[in-house]
Amino acid sequence: MAPELTIEDAVARARQAEERRIDAVRRLAEAQQDVTAQQQASTEKVAQAKREGDELVAAAQKENARRYSEALSAGWTAAELRKIGFRDPKRGQRTKRRRSAPDTPTESDTAAD
Repeated sequence: MAPELTIEDAVARARQAEERRIDAVRRLAEAQQDVTAQQQASTEKVAQAKREGDELVAAAQKENARRYSEALSAGWTAAELRKIGFRDPKRGQRTKRRRSAPDTPTESDTAAD
């Protein structure tokens, strides 16, 4: 016959079981805080990299404009430089516009015919 469980033993077992559950929740909370911290750090790194990249692009654009002006001062015309393939940096980049797709009848439109 198994020995009878005392109140103290029952409470101790219950506390032990609860402590394991609480530890699991504690580890989960720590892991989620780590995810949040890593996301914030990553966002900050991306923002910093973007700022640095923007600064590099701005410096390159400034140097390009300076060199373009030097070419003009050396006797080249804007038209000649354009024929060679150089853009006037002061005019900015041209953007290609996308043409919208022609309207095509839908199945419901053709079903009415």
